[in-house]
Amino acid sequence: MLQITVLHVPRHLYGQTPSFDQKAQVAFAKENMLNYNMVAKLSAYDLEKAYELTNTINYPWYQNAEVDVFHEFIFYVGNDRKDTLPDDFGIRSTSIGDIFMLSNGSKYLVTSAGFELLS
Repeated sequence: MLQITVLHVPRHLYGQTPSFDQKAQVAFAKENMLNYNMVAKLSAYDLEKAYELTNTINYPWYQNAEVDVFHEFIFYVGNDRKDTLPDDFGIRSTSIGDIFMLSNGSKYLVTSAGFELLS
């Protein structure tokens, strides 16, 4: 099992992520990686499963039992965890430009063609 930390492009940079040019996607990630938000940790057998677990399919991805969302990204009213986040909350599915960081420090960029190991 891989132990994976999920890093998302921050909201203010999200619209700037190159969509189709894989080299540009890698360059963007390397240039902006220090600004990324750590949003969750999970265990998965491979990166494809990690991608599936961090995408909203039948229900919000952050409700997946296999995913531990960092507390600052969970919405509470009093002590009650809410299933519905405020519209401006900003948690989104994993997408192009986001990074999966393995427990050994390896970082894999989500690209338009799959996953690319960042050096």
